[in-house]
Amino acid sequence: MTTPIRKVDMTTTASELPTRYCIVGAGPGGLVAGRAFLRAGIEFDILERYHEVGGIWNIDQPGSPMYETCNFIASKKRGGFIGYPMPEEYPDFPTWSQIRDYVQAMARDYGLIEHLELQTEVTAAEPLTVAGGTFWRVTLGSGQVRDYRGVVYAGGHEWKAYLPEIPGLDRFTGRVIHSRDYRSTAEFVGQRALIIGAGNSGVDIASDAAASAETAFLSTRRGYWVLPKLFFGVPTPDYIDGTEPCPTSFPSPGCTPRRSGSDCC
Repeated sequence: MTTPIRKVDMTTTASELPTRYCIVGAGPGGLVAGRAFLRAGIEFDILERYHEVGGIWNIDQPGSPMYETCNFIASKKRGGFIGYPMPEEYPDFPTWSQIRDYVQAMARDYGLIEHLELQTEVTAAEPLTVAGGTFWRVTLGSGQVRDYRGVVYAGGHEWKAYLPEIPGLDRFTGRVIHSRDYRSTAEFVGQRALIIGAGNSGVDIASDAAASAETAFLSTRRGYWVLPKLFFGVPTPDYIDGTEPCPTSFPSPGCTPRRSGSDCC
């Protein structure tokens, strides 16, 4: 662990600078950085403001944009950590809870837990340059101040909702929420729903609304190509990136496609 700051002035030499690095956030990005530092033999701390590893995949953590029906957008074969495949028993598109468990297992299996400090929020980080080089002064929510050789920010960009100004919205009598605040299909029961935007969350939530709301609409600024998640039983992203070969023939009625090979029947 790093120690509280010591007196530093402009004459501080390179040998006197701190050697440990600070990684902010224990989601997938922070853990990947930690694994890389471990392999390189670099000292580091991973500071996580919440009580658990996993970042946005922890639906119970304040500000998480996760919703109950969320599934991974990439297939399990293409979306995992390099060198650490997802469990074979996982479905093609794992649920949010399976991704959370997978991320936490990665942290345990690579020994990152011993470098982790939970419920430790970083409130400020400032670069300081002296004769020996540049280091970073990091302030924690507790008021403690630490010196680090460098900072890796892996806090994500989906914690804060962006709501554009829409003329007339202040006179709208219905409920308006950002996708970050959506949690369950129960919110749509008996409602007329309008989903604005066809990004990953938008189309997911529109699908939920189509099945649960009284009426559902999807509004977009432009046209989109919409593809099925599975094509002849294989995740479409795996076809697109060449992991799986495209079929050369189409199945006859009643045929059950196979997952491998170009002959579908």
